[in-house]
Amino acid sequence: MSSFWGWFTGADKAKKQAMETAQQNRGFIDQGREREIGYYGGARDATRGYLQPYATQGQAGQTAYTNALGINGAAGRQSALGMYGQGFSPYLADDVNRAQMLGDRRAAATGQFGSGMNALARARVGAEMGTQDWNNWIGNLQSVGQQGYGAANALAGNEWQYATGAGGAERNATQGLVGNNTQLGNALAAANVSPMQYFLKNAEMAISAMGGRPGGGGGGGSNFFGGR
Repeated sequence: MSSFWGWFTGADKAKKQAMETAQQNRGFIDQGREREIGYYGGARDATRGYLQPYATQGQAGQTAYTNALGINGAAGRQSALGMYGQGFSPYLADDVNRAQMLGDRRAAATGQFGSGMNALARARVGAEMGTQDWNNWIGNLQSVGQQGYGAANALAGNEWQYATGAGGAERNATQGLVGNNTQLGNALAAANVSPMQYFLKNAEMAISAMGGRPGGGGGGGSNFFGGR
C-alpha cells in the first residue's frame, strides 16, 4: 500500500532524488576536503624541503659550538678540536709565516735575529694568529647555529600552518555534511505525505483555483474550509 501510495503521490520519486542528491553532495564535500588538505600538505612538504637542510646544518653547527666551549665535556671539546683541524683557514700557515718573516727582518735590522726575544716574538705571532682564527671559527659555528634555529622555527610555523589549514578543511567539511544531512531530512519529511494531507492539499488547491478561497482569482463563492 505504501509503495503504491508513494508512487501515486510522487513521494517515492522525491525521496529517491533527495537521497541521490545527498549522496552526490557527500562525494563533493569529501572530495573538496581531500583536495584542500592535499594543497596544505604539498605546501608543507615543499617548504620542509627548502628549510630542512639549514635546520640540520644548524643543529650540527650548534653542537660543534657548544663542544668548542667545553659545554659537552672533554669528549665534546676533543671533537671540536678535530673539526677545527678540518675547518681552520687554509691561509693560516702562510699568514703566520709571513708575519714571522717580517718580525725576523726587523730583528735582523736591530741585531736581534736569532735571539731569545726574536724567538719569543715568533711564538707570540703564531699563538695570536692561531687564537684569532680559532675565535673566528667559533663565531662562524655560532652563526650557523643561529641560522639553523631560524630554519627550525620556520619549520615549526610551517607545521602549525598545515595543522590550522587541515583543521579548517575538516571543520568546513563537517559543517557541510551536517547541512547536507539537514537538507536531506527536510526533503524526506516533505516527501512523506500522508493520504489525508495529500487529499486536503489537493482539495484546497482545487477550491483556490475555482476562486472560492479568499485571495483567489474569482468572485465571492463560499470557502470549503469556512468563511469567505
